[in-house]
Order: sequence, then structure tokens, then C-alpha cells
Amino acid sequence: MTAAFIHYRLPRMLRLLEQVGDADPLNADDNAFLTETLASLSNAVGALGRDRDIETMHRCALALYDDIATVAHRADTPRSVAGR
Repeated sequence: MTAAFIHYRLPRMLRLLEQVGDADPLNADDNAFLTETLASLSNAVGALGRDRDIETMHRCALALYDDIATVAHRADTPRSVAGR
């Protein structure tokens, strides 16, 4: 799981952050990937208990998800509303 996160999931999440930063919306596959990534890590934390690597990856994924959602929301919000 650690290798999959480092080599596949983390880079894709970073690309999604860049994507929404460029004002490109997330598509259904992007949303499914994010949901599945967070669910997998949450399940791993529950199954493996206090594993430092898994907990760190989970926190990292949650923070990235929050950044992606925040930037995507800003891109979807009209400037007159965002500036209030």
C-alpha cells in the first residue's frame, strides 16, 4: 500500500491539485479516484491500527483532498461571490 500511494496515488493527487488550480474541473473519474483513495487509507488505518506510515499517508491524502476541494470550489465560485 505504501508503494502504491507514493508511486501512483500521491502523484495523481498532485496532478489533480494542479488541474483544479488551472481552473480545469474534476470529472467523475477524478472524484471516484479521490473517494477510493481516502476510503482505502481509512480502511487501512482501521485494519492496521497504529501504523505510522499508513497514518502519515492518510493525513497527507486528507490534506491534499482538502486543498483540491478548496481550489476547485474557488474555481467554481463566481468572483463576485468569492470576493465577499
